[in-house]
Amino acid sequence: MPVVSEGYVYVADDDDGVMARAIAGARISLKDRRSPWIVVYHSVNSICVAQWPGKLWRVSIIDAKYIEQANSSARYTRAFEVAVLEGLPLSRLFGERGEAVCSVISRSSRLELSEMHLLAGTRHPEAAEAYSRVWNDWLTSVGGTEAYRGENLQGTLGILAGGSQSPINDGLMVLYETISIRAEKLTGSAAFIVNEDGDKYLEPAWAAASVALLEAAMAFGAQVVSESDRQIMSAAWHSVFPEDP
Repeated sequence: MPVVSEGYVYVADDDDGVMARAIAGARISLKDRRSPWIVVYHSVNSICVAQWPGKLWRVSIIDAKYIEQANSSARYTRAFEVAVLEGLPLSRLFGERGEAVCSVISRSSRLELSEMHLLAGTRHPEAAEAYSRVWNDWLTSVGGTEAYRGENLQGTLGILAGGSQSPINDGLMVLYETISIRAEKLTGSAAFIVNEDGDKYLEPAWAAASVALLEAAMAFGAQVVSESDRQIMSAAWHSVFPEDP
């Protein structure tokens, strides 16, 4: 795999690992030379955000010797010791318009039931098609994903392409998880439907609201989006929240 000297580490706020004590200028190392290692991503775009919120650090790899690394296409390096160079805004995780994506995520974490129902009932009739169109335009722009081009990608959260998971990196995954957590907090188990295989899904009203918020995040955060599609995908958002995030 490629050798890198610097990269990025994302640490969830409730993470109790060694990186939980990171500050700029610190050198952080594991106690023992064994997994779990410090995972250093080569690019901010490739970071998988398992839990939200957290902190984002740019680090220098000090020691990655004698550690079995992943395959040559891996987007990260396993390290034993790193130097913390600086903290970065969380918005960097979601691209050049990441601040808007963070705002949608933050608003979703505080969503009220009345807002949920209004979002669910005010989606533009062409919003799903616009969302799919932005996905396909992005796939065309990054290349290498012929299998998906032209597909109906309504409701899609992630496709690995061009070193990222979506037009707003891992933002769609983080947003959907945030909405699910809020739904359970407000309405408990009634927020979900469990099928015969044990798979859990948001019930119809919450599902519609979640799609409206995903479309809003795409509208405000994606770079490959036309003005007409931006307006279509943000219609439900503007029915509840007057301003752009």
